[in-house]
Amino acid sequence: MGASASLQSSTLAVTPGSSASVEVRVRNTGTVVDQFSVSVVGDAAGWSTVTPASVSLFPGADATVTVTFTPLAVAGGPSGPVPFGVRVASQEDPAGSVVEEGTLDVAPFLAVTVEVTPRTSRGRRSAMHEVAIDNQGTKPISATVTAVDPDGLLAFAVEPPTIAVAPNSASFVKVKIRPTKTFRKGPPLTRMFSVVVDEEGAPLGTAQGMMVQEATSPPWLRRAVLFSLLGLLLLTGLWFALLKPAVRSAAKEAAVEAVAPPTIGGGSGSGSGGGGAGSASGASSTGTASGVVAAGANTVGGRLFLTDKGTESYEVPAGSTLQLTDIVLQNPAGESGPLQIRRNGTALLVVDLSNFRDLDYHFVAPIVFTAGQKLELHAECTSPTCTPGAYFAGYLVGG
Repeated sequence: MGASASLQSSTLAVTPGSSASVEVRVRNTGTVVDQFSVSVVGDAAGWSTVTPASVSLFPGADATVTVTFTPLAVAGGPSGPVPFGVRVASQEDPAGSVVEEGTLDVAPFLAVTVEVTPRTSRGRRSAMHEVAIDNQGTKPISATVTAVDPDGLLAFAVEPPTIAVAPNSASFVKVKIRPTKTFRKGPPLTRMFSVVVDEEGAPLGTAQGMMVQEATSPPWLRRAVLFSLLGLLLLTGLWFALLKPAVRSAAKEAAVEAVAPPTIGGGSGSGSGGGGAGSASGASSTGTASGVVAAGANTVGGRLFLTDKGTESYEVPAGSTLQLTDIVLQNPAGESGPLQIRRNGTALLVVDLSNFRDLDYHFVAPIVFTAGQKLELHAECTSPTCTPGAYFAGYLVGG
């Protein structure tokens, strides 16, 4: 008992994605009725079919079975010669099974995709794209990459211009784009281009890209210039409103200090850091108050400056009389609290520090201090530090 089999052809050509068939003649060489199963063995078994898959034959009878091969058109699929076998198995006599061998010639499969990334770029003078070449076929390719602009408004630099891509892999090419002409201002302009991939003149794939060309002067530049001008006008207004008066006041004080040094013409100033506090009950003066300066008078001036809460004073020298004509008060730290100008503890002038930074008084009728009396600057600041000051000027008579 047993079986015999023969192939219509031992060599068969097929293209991936299509089908090729071969007939197999099966004969019952046994002495009893037998059933024979037909199957394909080898690498081609996964993409083959047998019709019918089994036949029943009387002794000496034969039948024809068709084997169809359909290789897949996918990356990593079969390519080139692929051996196969057709096995005919006897149900009654398994030992009498036979295998007939053949060769399937699978044509190379070519599938290439081309993609430009990013699809759209933006730039004023240039832009950069990347071209992905994906070889999903079964044979390697040597691709040539070129970029074209139908309007002739772009220039291209491709690196590298030729590249090898193995089966079931991808390679990348850089494309730098430069507009042939630029423009200084105006809305962006759209520039279309194509990337063509071929092998020895045979096209493999094409992809489209786009560059949005922008003006060389960015749109925010005009706004930046406008805001800069507005800022300059604002700073100019602040100068005239705040800073210039302060500078003028500081200049005035410096001039007073330069003209009226601490002791001129025999006057002497002595400061004491006593911490006594007085009450501002009013202003009074003794001696003669006259707008006429006596003959033989000498100018005198000085500065009283506190480094803490308390009193700083200037004592009129023995045998002299002070005619106080000018006094300039300063509050550079912007402190608050009462500030008093006293004569021997009696308040002549009371002001609140929070009301001024610089404050000056000029007396038509001088305030008179006799020998031994003290011109006092007294402050009780509400803040931890207390640094107000005063510049005074007048005349010393006698002495």
